[in-house]
Amino acid sequence: MKLKGWVARDCDGQTTMYLDKPQRTDDGLDSYYGDYFSLPYDYFPSLTLDDEPIEVEIEIKEVKK
Repeated sequence: MKLKGWVARDCDGQTTMYLDKPQRTDDGLDSYYGDYFSLPYDYFPSLTLDDEPIEVEIEIKEVKK
C-alpha cells in the first residue's frame, strides 16, 4: 500500500504529513480535508517553515514473522 501526501514544517517546528496539499494562511498551514499526522522532526531535517510543502509517497508493508 502506498500513501501519498505532502510534508511541511509547521510554525511549531513540527514535521507534518498532510493527505492533501496544505495552503499557507496567516496562522500557518491549513489542509482542506484536515487529514494530517505528525512525523519525527528528523525525518526531513533540511525542511524549513519557509519551504513549500513537498509531495511524498510512503510505502506501508505488513511485517511477516
